[in-house]
Amino acid sequence: MDKETIYVALIGFAIMVCFFYYHNLFKLNKKNKKKKKHSDIMEIRYLSITANINKELLMHRRFLLLFGIINAFIVDIVFVIVMVIKVPIFIKFVLGLFLFLGLIYSIYGILGKILVMKGFENDEHKRN
Repeated sequence: MDKETIYVALIGFAIMVCFFYYHNLFKLNKKNKKKKKHSDIMEIRYLSITANINKELLMHRRFLLLFGIINAFIVDIVFVIVMVIKVPIFIKFVLGLFLFLGLIYSIYGILGKILVMKGFENDEHKRN
C-alpha cells in the first residue's frame, strides 16, 4: 500500500467525520425548528426500526458524532480496499458497493445491539 493512499485516507477520514457530523447536526436543528414527528436522519430511523430504539434518545450531539465517525470509517475502509486491490474498474465498483452495504448493515446492527443492551430500547417494546 502506498503512503499516498494512507495519507489521502486519513485526511479524507477527518474531513468526512466533520462533514457527516455537521450535516446531521444541521438536519437535527432543522427538525427541531419545524417540529416534525419523524426524523430525517437516516441512522436514527434505521436504528429505531431495526433495533426498536427510542428516537428521542438518539437525538444528541454525542450520537451525531458517533454516526459521523462510523460513516466516515465505512467510506474510508471501502476506499482503501478498493484502491489497494489491482482489478478492473468494474470489479472495483461492484466490490465497493457490496463492501459498503455490508459494512453499513453489520456495523449499525452491532451498534443497535449494544444500545439495546445499554437500555436504549423503546419502552413500548419492553411492556409487550
